[in-house]
Amino acid sequence: MRQGQFKYIRTLVRNEIEELYDLRTDPDELCNLALDARYHARLATFRDRTIQELQRTNAGLVENLPAVRVTTLATIQWMRRLKVVMLAAVVLIAVYAAYRALRFTNQRRATRRLNHSNSIT
Repeated sequence: MRQGQFKYIRTLVRNEIEELYDLRTDPDELCNLALDARYHARLATFRDRTIQELQRTNAGLVENLPAVRVTTLATIQWMRRLKVVMLAAVVLIAVYAAYRALRFTNQRRATRRLNHSNSIT
């Protein structure tokens, strides 16, 4: 849906982020303003108008529209940081497990050597 300089896109795919672009400053639609909290009021207006237009044209999909996923840029950045932290935790766990396995192996070897040297004497 387009109104003035703004273009609004809402997909029918569940959990997709809706899109809002300022075609005057971003004609290539590269900066999704739906992620910017300053545009949430305009976004709500576009949501309402989209529903009204679908109802006006008797589009049967109005009742089946998936819920809107409200996301901000800060949320996306936080999720990225969380993924990095989780990946770091997985790496640390793997390194610790490898360390424990190596330590256990070395302890077994030392015990065998000690047992072997005791049996010789």
